[in-house]
Amino acid sequence: MLTSAIADDEGKADIGWNFAKFLVDGSGAVVERFSPKVTPEEIGEKLGD
Repeated sequence: MLTSAIADDEGKADIGWNFAKFLVDGSGAVVERFSPKVTPEEIGEKLGD
């Protein structure tokens, strides 16, 4: 389950609101979790894509 793999910025595992985003690598491991306020474009900028 994604939520048990990585907590949010406040240390909570549960999703408090819809549209939480998870970055998953090619092997299925959760790399990072983003709040609903983070746009896909911001995630791309952070990754350098």
